[in-house]
Amino acid sequence: MKIGLQIPNFTWPGGSTTLADIAQTADNAVFASLNGWKKHCKLPTRCGRKR
Repeated sequence: MKIGLQIPNFTWPGGSTTLADIAQTADNAVFASLNGWKKHCKLPTRCGRKR
C-alpha cells in the first residue's frame, strides 16, 4: 500500500513552516506522493456550502 500526503491549505499557525520543510518531512517519512490543492475551496464544507 502506498500513502500520499495532501496539503489543502498552505498557511500554518506561526508561519515558520515552509512547503519545503513539509516536503522534506514527507520524503523522510517515505510518503509515496505529495499533493497540493490548486484551488482554495475544493470541499463544500470548506466553502460554507452544504451538500
